[in-house]
Amino acid sequence: MEDLNNILNAGDVPNIYAQEELDNIYTAMKPIVTEANLLPTKTNLFSAYTKRVRANLHTVITMRYTYELLTITIG
Repeated sequence: MEDLNNILNAGDVPNIYAQEELDNIYTAMKPIVTEANLLPTKTNLFSAYTKRVRANLHTVITMRYTYELLTITIG
C-alpha cells in the first residue's frame, strides 16, 4: 500500500531503480532537459523523467472487498 501511495502522490517509488536503470534514465532525458535550457544535472534529469511519468501514467487499482484487513478497515 505504501508503494501505491507513493505512486499516486509523487509519481515515484523511492529506491525502486538500480544504478544502471538510473543511468539509462539520465541518458534518455538528457536531450529533453537540454532542449528545455536546463543544466543536465541528475536532479533535473530525474525531475524531468518524473514529470513525464506523472503525465503519462494511468493506474487501475482493484481490490477484493473480502480481503480480511480491508474488511476490518472499511467495516
